[in-house]
Amino acid sequence: MTKAEFTSRLHEGMTAVEMSPQLRHRVLAAAQGKEEIIMKKKACAVLVLVLLIIAVCAAAIAAAQRAGILDFAGRYVGSYVPQDAQQYVQTDVLHAENEIVSVRISQLYYDGRISRMTVDVTPKDPKTLLLGMDMSPDDLWQNMLRLNEWDESDTRTAIDVYREGGYENVYCVQPALFPENADIIGGSADYHLNEDGTLTLYDQVEYESAQSVCKSVFKLYLTPLQTPLASDSLRLPEEQLVLEKPILLQEAPSEGAYLNTEPAYFPSVGVRVDSLRLEVKPQDIHAIIEYTVTDREAYSRTDDGLWFEFIDPESTADQPYAQRLQSGLTGTGSVIPLDGDHETATRFRQTESLGRNELHESYTIRAYECWEKQRFETRTVEVCKAK
Repeated sequence: MTKAEFTSRLHEGMTAVEMSPQLRHRVLAAAQGKEEIIMKKKACAVLVLVLLIIAVCAAAIAAAQRAGILDFAGRYVGSYVPQDAQQYVQTDVLHAENEIVSVRISQLYYDGRISRMTVDVTPKDPKTLLLGMDMSPDDLWQNMLRLNEWDESDTRTAIDVYREGGYENVYCVQPALFPENADIIGGSADYHLNEDGTLTLYDQVEYESAQSVCKSVFKLYLTPLQTPLASDSLRLPEEQLVLEKPILLQEAPSEGAYLNTEPAYFPSVGVRVDSLRLEVKPQDIHAIIEYTVTDREAYSRTDDGLWFEFIDPESTADQPYAQRLQSGLTGTGSVIPLDGDHETATRFRQTESLGRNELHESYTIRAYECWEKQRFETRTVEVCKAK
């Protein structure tokens, strides 16, 4: 292999590895003989190559150890993670930067109903401290290490870390996706500080209507805090920086949908379940229940807190929550009125997620109210493939 061929292949391999521009330049320059490697003894070509490989591998390992979508979504209690869940995750989706940080959407998943993404944010100045979107100066630093086991011995606060590290600037960081033609009905967010110092942000958005392709705008908000950091330091929204980039969400392959064959009645709470739709997606099953209030007096027993839960009819668990089917990676749900507000509406839609392993010919659903967790009757609903 000629030197030119070796350099070309090395460059191709490096494009898949996160490293600083300085390191990338030095590795390529050394491979081309343009930069002197300062060593006490003259290095042979083989040793130089070994050092180059070590530098590249070290950068690759650091990137690989950063938190990903499944690290966040897969840790919900009772959730099911499909074996092929990672197969439908896009990687290294978008790069951006401003004078404060460099940003990378490292992973992205979209199935028409749900989008999930992880965003790696790295400060350019080692004197800049990045905090999660809901962190306050007095919060325990352990809150920044969400994916680690809680360390009772680590009682440091964000202020302590600020002082110990000699930081000069502090920013709270939050990502967001804004779709052009889709209504957002829910979502969740999280963050984790990786071992290499990069802050990974997790953002999950639930959309009201499914779209196979969704034009969106990605925004990263950097809100500075007053420094020197103290308990009474305020956020400075008037100095907030916003990094913005367009992004296109494209739906991952779906395996179709299933619908109920007939309505189900719940007289104790005065409602009729008109529709149960199950959309089978790569990472979980989206369940959409639409119901109508038929008896306002009976419905009032739920104090506008009516939900339906999917339970295993063969469960022997004593606790009602333990009787449920496994949930999907979405981990959240919502109930929204379709023809008014919660107090006056007669039609509602509930969204829920089930594990990808919970596709059945029938489902047992139970009504309950979310405030006092009072359970009512159950009904079995047959489903068939939607045409």
